[in-house]
Order: sequence, then C-alpha cells, then structure tokens
Amino acid sequence: MSRNQQIAQEITDRIITQIEQGVAPWRKNWVDWGGLPVNITTGRYYRGINVMQLAFSPFTDPRWGTFKAMQDAAEAQARREGRDLVVEIVKRRGRDTKQIWEIIKGERVRLVAAGDCKSDLACWRGKLADQDPRVRDRAVWQLGWTGDKAVFDDMLKAAQDNDPMVRMAAVLSLRRIADPDLVKLKELSEGWSKRLDYQMVNMEIQRLIALVESRRK
Repeated sequence: MSRNQQIAQEITDRIITQIEQGVAPWRKNWVDWGGLPVNITTGRYYRGINVMQLAFSPFTDPRWGTFKAMQDAAEAQARREGRDLVVEIVKRRGRDTKQIWEIIKGERVRLVAAGDCKSDLACWRGKLADQDPRVRDRAVWQLGWTGDKAVFDDMLKAAQDNDPMVRMAAVLSLRRIADPDLVKLKELSEGWSKRLDYQMVNMEIQRLIALVESRRK
C-alpha cells in the first residue's frame, strides 16, 4: 500500500469510528473553519487529502505551518528589516556611503541578537545584560511582545537601565503585560519623581498606572 493509500485509509477509518461512536442521524464532527485551511507562511490554501487531515484536529484556527517554515519566515523578516534600514538611512542621509555603512554596522547587532536567540526567552533574558544598549533594547521588545506576566520583573529591571532608549522600551513593553503588579509600578514611579532625566518615562509609567486602575474598577 502506497503512502497516499495509507493516509486515505486512516481518514476513512476515523470517519467510520466516529459514525460508530455517534448517534443517528450522524453529522460530521470535524472542524469547520468557514473556508479551507491555509499555510501561515505562504498564504496558500491546503488541497486534497491534507484538508481532511487538518480538519480532524481540535484547533479552531485555520492557519497551519511547520515550526521550520515559521522559523525561516522569521529569519527572512529579519533580513528584510536590515534592507528597510538601509533604505531609510539612504533617504535621511543622502549619498554619504561612509556614514550609511557606519550606522548599518551599529544597527546590525540587533539582527545578530535576533539570529542568536530567535524565540528563546532565556536567551533574550541574557541579552538584557549585554554591553550594547541596542541589543538590550531589542531584548526588551522581544520579551515584551510575549505579554507574559513571567517577564514583568525583567521589564521592571530594564526600566531602570542607564540608557534612556532601553528605559523607554521597557516602560512601553510593560503595557503588554497582563495584570501587572500595581504596587511595584507605583514604587517605580515614586522613585523617579524627582529625577528630571526620567521625566518622560515616568509620564508613561503614570499613564500605565491609570490604565491598570481603570481596568480594575
């Protein structure tokens, strides 16, 4: 029996099993997405026997893809970010090639960090201690994007970074954290209240505090 025949037989057996376990009149009990399942990286719809295979899953989201395909897509996005950076610098700097490549060389560390860590949160946590503030900035955004309460203390610590870019990234990322610790946020804001160099980030913290309080009412 060929591989295709095996797959067809497996699906047939599943349907028969479900009919036998069900009650009359039998109705299909596989997932109906209101359309065909689609590949999340290519945007192409699945066809043939793949549609039936995926329909037997318990998931309600029609988007599918392998881990390797999504990883490759993320790396391709990082490369596109690098090209977009070149275009933006050319627009702003004109044709001063030396200046352009000096800036690109500096910004490249963000892409290198992304290549090192990918979706590894432990790796990104380690990058928060990197000597280069641009790497710490990227690490803050990556951790903040998760929205996981487990990274709240990491964001709080990063909000006290010596570099203003990293501080602002941390404070803005705190908005993504579900149900942040209001007491700790207020303590942070009070500690910054008399520091002029922390005025901008403190305004953002106060906005976040007001937002959290309004949600809890």
